[in-house]
Amino acid sequence: MGITYGDHLIDSGYRDITPEQPAASASGVISEEQVGQIQSLIVEVGADIRRFLAYLTMAFKCSVEKLEDIPADKFQATVDALEAKRKAQK
Repeated sequence: MGITYGDHLIDSGYRDITPEQPAASASGVISEEQVGQIQSLIVEVGADIRRFLAYLTMAFKCSVEKLEDIPADKFQATVDALEAKRKAQK
C-alpha cells in the first residue's frame, strides 16, 4: 500500500490521524487517496458507479456527481455502504 499521509504524520509525532483514516482535504471533500480507496472498493464489490453516486446523493442529501464530490465527513459512511454490498453478496 505504500506510505500514507497518516504514516507521515505519525512519523512526525502527530497522532490524531491514523493510516486507516487519511486526512480529508481542506475543501470539505474527500482526499485523492480516499477517492482511490473508494474506487478500489467499487471495483471489488462490482458496484455500478452511476447507481452508487445516485444512492450517495440521496443518502447524503447533497449532490454527488463524482467520487471527488463526497463530503469528507461522509467517507466512512461511503466505505460502510460498499462493505455492506460486499457482505450482501456472500
